[in-house]
Amino acid sequence: MVECIERVWKSSGDGCRLLILDILKVHKMSSVWESLEQSYTQVQFVPQCITSLCQPLDVAVMKRFKDAFRRIYLTYHLKNRFPTITSEKRSLISRFVVEAWAEVKPETIVKGFARAGGFQPKGGVRCIF
Repeated sequence: MVECIERVWKSSGDGCRLLILDILKVHKMSSVWESLEQSYTQVQFVPQCITSLCQPLDVAVMKRFKDAFRRIYLTYHLKNRFPTITSEKRSLISRFVVEAWAEVKPETIVKGFARAGGFQPKGGVRCIF
């Protein structure tokens, strides 16, 4: 998490910022807090009971993505040996990510945001609940 803050978050802009996080343990670690403070970031935590409202992708999309990724990973692992070279491992895992994302339908993403509220699909996209 600290590496992500250092490499991505800090370089994404200047000035004070707000970061909304869920209550995952790693988000509350002192090293994470210190890194965020150094980047002038205020943190607000999403209460556990309203994650689905504040993080529609977490609820609507990530389960499908993770299930697809797990299936792709395990299928490969059962039939093949994993590379021993780090760059080859990263390349393989990246390929799994691309394949898993390809299985997430755009309608799933739209429905996730629509269910969270405050989002009206445009362009004739229709959500049926």
